[in-house]
Order: sequence, then structure tokens, then C-alpha cells
Amino acid sequence: MTGTVNGNLNLLHKVKKTIEDARLEKYDYEEYKAKHALTKDEIKAQREHVFPYEPMISIITQIKKEDVINLRHTMDSVLSQTYRNIELCVADGSMDDEASNVIASYMREYSYVRYVRTKSSNMPGANINEALDMSHGAYVIYLRCGDELERNAIYEYVKVINKKARIDIIYADQDEFLKHGYRTVNPVFKPNFNMDLLRTNNYIDAGVLVRRSLAIRAGRYDENLAKYYEYDYLLRCVEGTSYIGHISKMLCHVYNEKKEPDIEEEMMVLKKHFLRTGVIATIKPLENPGYYSINYHMDNTPHVTIVINDNADDYKLKRCIESIRSKTIYRSYDILVRKFGAKLSSEQIEGDYVISMDSDYVVLSHNFIERLMERMSQGDVSVVCSKIVDKNKRILHAGIKFTKNGAKYLFRNMPSWQYGYGMRSMLQQNVDAFPVQGIIMKKEDYLMMDFENLTDEIDLNCCKTLACRDGLFSYEPNVLFQKL
Repeated sequence: MTGTVNGNLNLLHKVKKTIEDARLEKYDYEEYKAKHALTKDEIKAQREHVFPYEPMISIITQIKKEDVINLRHTMDSVLSQTYRNIELCVADGSMDDEASNVIASYMREYSYVRYVRTKSSNMPGANINEALDMSHGAYVIYLRCGDELERNAIYEYVKVINKKARIDIIYADQDEFLKHGYRTVNPVFKPNFNMDLLRTNNYIDAGVLVRRSLAIRAGRYDENLAKYYEYDYLLRCVEGTSYIGHISKMLCHVYNEKKEPDIEEEMMVLKKHFLRTGVIATIKPLENPGYYSINYHMDNTPHVTIVINDNADDYKLKRCIESIRSKTIYRSYDILVRKFGAKLSSEQIEGDYVISMDSDYVVLSHNFIERLMERMSQGDVSVVCSKIVDKNKRILHAGIKFTKNGAKYLFRNMPSWQYGYGMRSMLQQNVDAFPVQGIIMKKEDYLMMDFENLTDEIDLNCCKTLACRDGLFSYEPNVLFQKL
């Protein structure tokens, strides 16, 4: 009976989410598109605008047999760009005279359309390489045949290039359409570059601009990959630079082909990425295809001190300690109870790392120390934070992002079992700041925490100092604490 009830509740939640998403799509996104649509005056101004630096941008695409019907839509979107110093390089692997005839008609009108007919109908990576070989631009964009660029897309990319001369990679937001000529749906508002998130799913996806010198260093598209050659190439590019920008505008419209996922190939792409970067990790597919959880390997088990901030409730403190001891088999840890407001010395903390939590918290996840330490041990993060829920299993803390309106608590008040937008509440990712509970950090960094002057449960000074000195903060959704 219980299983039936839970199943019905899960179905009810999914139906509710579908209805909410439909409402968002129908009203909010249509309003968003109307608000951000270019006016005739803006289009005219962009066409006439002269940038201090106007690099050639190469848009490369390939044609497979099934792509011919969509070819004109992609080419028209490129050739209608408001920025004019572009070239379109097409590699035709369709083995179809119709495609070559269509392209020939464009070449008679546009001198910057380049074309090569390939012999690799079933090797998309080989086709892209041929298109890349005949390109001349200082920057390149791979655009799938069927996808479309908003007419100001290249203009917006070049605007960023002029503001940030060292930028190597730029990507923008995207949506999709099920049929050309119909309204676009399913907007994807992407976060700024987030390496942990990119390892759990390819959130960047389409319409990525890459500096040519970086593209050359990254090597050629893998001709042995049938589906995830773009993801593989993107990972190789981001491995070679930290100058990555994001434009918060809907500049790419993706044609939804409804392809079957190939989890084995995508996992192989991730494994090669970890091999190149020297990271030992285990990749676990999640329920939805294209999403993964990463378990990082630890070479040793450094000592961890769990500091409990005591709120003078003996019953809750006892429950807190019992939950810690029952949820881990980690060999090297100790528990230190700290009175609120008390300043701990280095001598009092035995561990090299500190987990901080309040005494009115309990641990819900098994092996919680291991999961926090796995990510912490990689050396590229200074803090790992967990998912903290209330008595009703709604999220209180899951990391913090800074927006133009201030600090935003991610996924706050969302049920802990809910995936959230783009499944992000369930995915490991980098965050901008962290709460003071349910986190792990180095001992020396913990001693910087100003517990006496905390505001809104965030030590902003500590966050800023660590961000400048040590870099990344990471969110681990597989570790749950509950506030009693």
C-alpha cells in the first residue's frame, strides 16, 4: 500500500511540475521574447556599427543525409547576421545532389560561403574537420545543420570580444523548436561557466564560439564518435583556458531531432576528459539520460574534525552526534563541540579539514564525510557545501549565487526530491558562496570564519577571501543535512 501511495504522490508531483512548466512556457517566455526582440532601428544600428576590432568569424556546419531539408533555415540565419565580417563553411556529407544545388545557389549570391563535398556520410567528426580546415576566421562557431542563430548573435559575440580581449570561448542561452517556422519553446537560461556542472551534463551545448588558436590546440574533432563529438571537443577546449564568457541572451535556436541517447559513448567522452586532466573519478548515470553524478577518488583519508556549534539543547546535540556516528564509516575523524560565540584555536582542532554544522542538525546521508572529502581532496576547491533541508524536507541551503539583486539561495524552499530547472538541484556544480553549516573546508580557512559577526548565515568576507585565494566552491547534492 505504501509503495502505491508513494508512486501516486510522485506522479502527482510530476504532473504538477509539467503544468507549471507549461504555464511558464506559455506566458513568461512569450513575454520574454517579445521584450527582447530586436526593433528595426536596432537592426539598422547594428549593421552600421563599427567595432574597434572586427575579426572574421567562421561559422562551420556539416550536412548529413537527414539534414538536407533543414539546410536553408540554417544558412539563412547565418547570412542574415547584423555583423558582416563572417564566412560560412559547409562540409557536405549528405551524398545528395539536392544539397550541393542549394549551396551553389547561395554561393552565386554570397562570396563568403565556402563549400566542400566530403566522403564521410557517417562520420560527422570528419565532416566538421574538413569544414574547419577551409575556414579562415580568428574565431569559429560550429552550428548544427537545422539550428539557427538569432540575427544579432555574432554581433553580440564580437561585442564581448571587444570588451574582453583575452576571451577564448563564448556561449549564449538557447531555446528549441520542433518545426521550422513555429514558435520556439523550452528556453535554456545557462549559468556562467561552471566546470563541475559541465561534467555532470553538457549544459553549454550549442552555438559555442572558440578562438581559432585554442581550437587548433584542442586538436581535431573525434571521427570515431557518432553523437557526442561536440561535447568531447568542448571539454578539450575548456581544458585549455580559463577565459570563458557567457552571454545572457537567447542567441541560438536548436532544432530538436529527438535522437536516442548513447550513454556509453557519453561516459567514454567524460572518462577521456578525466584522463587528460589527471582526475581519477567514477561516473554514475542518473535517472534522466545525459545527466551524471561524479565520485572522485581519494588517495588517502586525512583527519577530519566535525565542529558542532552547540545551541544549548542537550537532546538535539545528542541526536546530532548519533546521526554523525551512524552515517559514516570514515576511519579518521573526531567531534568537537563549540559553544556559540567561542573562538577555536588551531591547537583545539585536530583535523586537517573541518566540517561545520549546528547542533540542531542531523545527517541524513550515508558516507557523508567520504562524499565531501572526495570533492575536497581534488585540490581545486576550497569549500564543498551540502544540501540542507528543513523538517518537511524542503531545501534551506544548497549553495549561493550572486546576482545583480544580491545573494540568491539556490533551490530554497524546493522539495529535496525535486529535480529543479535543468535537474540542477540534483547536480554537482560550482557556487559563488556558501552557508556556514553543512560545509567542509581546510582547517586554516575555517579559522578565518567570523562566527561572532555573521549576517544571514553567510560569512561574506571569508567567501570573498577564499574566492580570490583558492578559487572554487562546490555544491554536493548527494550529502543531506536536516535542520530539526
